[in-house]
Amino acid sequence: MIARRYYSVPFAVVALAGLAPFGDPAQSALLDRVVASVNDTVITQRELDRRMNDVVRFYARPESPTKGQVPPNAIARRQALDQLIDEALMLERFEGAFRENAAERIAEREVDFYIDSKKEELGEAGFQGELARDNQTEAEFRELLTAERKRVTLVRQARQSWIDEFLLKPTSQTQLDAYLEEHPELKEKLEVQLILFRVKSDDPESVLSAIEKKAARVLNLARAGEPYEELVAQYSEHEESRGDEGTIELLSPTVPFPEFAPVFDLKAGQVYPDPIRIPAGWCVVRVKSKDNLNNVVRRAIAEEEYRKALKELREKATIVYDETLFGGASE
Repeated sequence: MIARRYYSVPFAVVALAGLAPFGDPAQSALLDRVVASVNDTVITQRELDRRMNDVVRFYARPESPTKGQVPPNAIARRQALDQLIDEALMLERFEGAFRENAAERIAEREVDFYIDSKKEELGEAGFQGELARDNQTEAEFRELLTAERKRVTLVRQARQSWIDEFLLKPTSQTQLDAYLEEHPELKEKLEVQLILFRVKSDDPESVLSAIEKKAARVLNLARAGEPYEELVAQYSEHEESRGDEGTIELLSPTVPFPEFAPVFDLKAGQVYPDPIRIPAGWCVVRVKSKDNLNNVVRRAIAEEEYRKALKELREKATIVYDETLFGGASE
């Protein structure tokens, strides 16, 4: 059973809680408020607000599971907090298992590219103006974003390592056949890597044309042999997959993107020869793997076991919430 307790008085200063801040640099957290703790890790209001914004943006997109319908704030907040709690548990379980310096270097490269892109889009004065509106210096913004991207990398590594533990366990052919019988949809599953160039519904034709040309240039780089993972980190605007080398799963030639049906004819490692247009924008797509069916089923079993193990870890954890987090006036 999860130990759920509630702070009677919300903490105003993370450092005084005697716990490790989750995500933010320590100096940014000093003026933040603790809204929850997971064992020895705290989650702050700022972290929760940012993640809630991510959840809302995810559901607002036409390609989301809800087709653009955004859930009520209370549900989005609950989902955001659940994500942060699960990530805290994974980082705690694998503490010290990964090279944090390497993760930080990856994060710094991603942040450098993001800031350079924003300056190119807004101009130096426009970019500095946005920072001023948020009462941030460029150094503070860079530090905060680098810490977030570093955490994303470490969470991804922890998740993959945990799944790998289950993949190493022997699985009999009888188990594989039984699982496939229960999950026939796995027979058409394909893993691809995606570089997305987003478009907006109100973009003028000149902007749409420029985005399509940019996608074509990156496609040429990919077909010329540029490391695809680096192209994903530099160019992809698909936030959900960018931290996982652009990897997404296609459940069938029609789900979730019927436009990707021709990709099923490619071999592993091949890049589709043209940019693909979906409602969200232009895509450069590479087939990551076309494992035999047994490997697909083994991975599906491993991912299911990982989810069960994470749930068990959560049930054993001491999770403490601010008493005002889900109470008070309805939204």
